[in-house]
Amino acid sequence: MDHLFPQTPELIYAIGWALMHALWQGLLIYALLRLALRFIPGNYSSLRYYTALSALGVLIGWFGSTLLYQYNNMMLQQDAGNAVATTMFIYDPGTGIETAPVWNKLLVWYSMHTGAIVGLYITGMLLLACRLLYNLFLVNKLRTTGLSDVPDQWMGILSKCCQTLQINKNIRLHLSEIVSVPMVMGALKPVVLMPIALAGNLSLQETETILLHELAHIKRNDYLL
Repeated sequence: MDHLFPQTPELIYAIGWALMHALWQGLLIYALLRLALRFIPGNYSSLRYYTALSALGVLIGWFGSTLLYQYNNMMLQQDAGNAVATTMFIYDPGTGIETAPVWNKLLVWYSMHTGAIVGLYITGMLLLACRLLYNLFLVNKLRTTGLSDVPDQWMGILSKCCQTLQINKNIRLHLSEIVSVPMVMGALKPVVLMPIALAGNLSLQETETILLHELAHIKRNDYLL
C-alpha cells in the first residue's frame, strides 16, 4: 500500500478513514434519533433529552471504535508486508478502455489526500478550541462584571426551586447589567444571571418558572455538552 500511503503515519490514515465512516454513521444515528423522537410525546421532555444524549454517546463511541479498528487494520497490513492494494477495473467494449468504477476512484483519491484532509480537520478543531477558550473568558467576565443583588424574595424562590429539583449545590443568583436573557453558567460553582431589566417586571410565579428552567440545566449537567 505504499503508493496509497506514502510515508504517512498509520494513525493519520486511521483518523482519516474514521472521519469518512463518521459521515454515514452520523446520518444513520440522526435518522434513527428522529424516528425515535416521533414516538416520544413532547411532554416527556426528560426522556427525549436522554434519548438525544444517548444518540450522541453512541456516535462518539462508534467513532472511537472505528478509529481503533482502522488503526489496528493499518498495523496488521504493515506487519503483513504492506500488501499492494488492488483497484477493480471495468472493460468498456464501446471504447476498448478499462475504467475504474467512480467509487473506487473516489476511494483512491481520498487515500492519496487523507493526510491533507486530516490536517484540515485538526486545524478546524484547534480553531474551535481557541473559540471555546475565548468564550470561556467572556463567560468568566460575565460572572464578575456588572452584578447586583436580587430581591430577597427571589432568594427564597431559588431555595424552593433547588429543593423541588433536589439540587444540593450552592448556587448564586445575581442581576446583571450585561446579559439580556436569563442564563446559567459554571459547573462547580453555578451562577444564575437575570437581566436587571426584569427585576421589577416579573411576578413571583414568573420568576419561579424562569428559575426552574435555568436550574434544570444544572440538574441535567448540560454543561458537559
